[in-house]
Amino acid sequence: MGLDTVELVLEAERTFGVAVPDDLAQKTETVEEFAHLLYELKAKTSAPMPYEDVLIQLQRITSEMFHLPIERVVPKARFVKDLGLDQ
Repeated sequence: MGLDTVELVLEAERTFGVAVPDDLAQKTETVEEFAHLLYELKAKTSAPMPYEDVLIQLQRITSEMFHLPIERVVPKARFVKDLGLDQ
């Protein structure tokens, strides 16, 4: 993981109140995969969230942090290859 993705993981941890294991974070390539991981981790807490809410918040965070149009941060978008993180 590069600096951009590490920063995104840290912000997601703060936003969702979860700890994302490094090995699992490194396996996520797309917005959708990371949203599913966050959803699963959040489901184990006392304040679970619907998947759609997790996805929407992750899209917003990614868009704002990296100054990307929200329309580009689609579920199938790959963080590095499509969104240009870590480059």
